[in-house]
Amino acid sequence: MQLRTRTSQGLRHNWKLKDVDENLAPAAVEQAMRDLASFDFLVDAKGVQRFGDPIGAAYVVTTKNPLF
Repeated sequence: MQLRTRTSQGLRHNWKLKDVDENLAPAAVEQAMRDLASFDFLVDAKGVQRFGDPIGAAYVVTTKNPLF
């Protein structure tokens, strides 16, 4: 799953999650993202909050095609 957020400074961040339940309701994902954004201890070295307001989320499917 890829989560897209925007910080208070307007910067965009992409977060990649592995082994996610593909049956999650969109409202549940958005609420979980809002919950993460409410944590004020997720900051970078400059004190900018790393997990900001939700922009979007998508399931990402990766296919491996063996060459040999």
